[in-house]
Amino acid sequence: MSRAEATWSGVQQIGERVFPWFPALREAAWLNAWAGIRPVSGDELPYIGPLTNLPGLWVATGHGPIGVMLAPWTAHVIASFAKGHHDPQWEQFSPARAVTPRA
Repeated sequence: MSRAEATWSGVQQIGERVFPWFPALREAAWLNAWAGIRPVSGDELPYIGPLTNLPGLWVATGHGPIGVMLAPWTAHVIASFAKGHHDPQWEQFSPARAVTPRA
């Protein structure tokens, strides 16, 4: 089992990437650091789309460590679903694939 820990080195690496965009954070009070495992689906494809048993509810999870990079694309897909649009290529990300039929 993997264990995630917040380290000073990890926090520094994040700061190096964040401070150029948000320099005011350099002076922000430090409250806490937390590290966690990023959820990833079993087949390593994210779950994006509607839940068939709960109409009107869409999910976007299981992206693993690339979730932040995929956020704009994922938001586009979810917004398209909300507008009633559907692209067949999105089926590969359907949350329904995670459901195992019971005998």
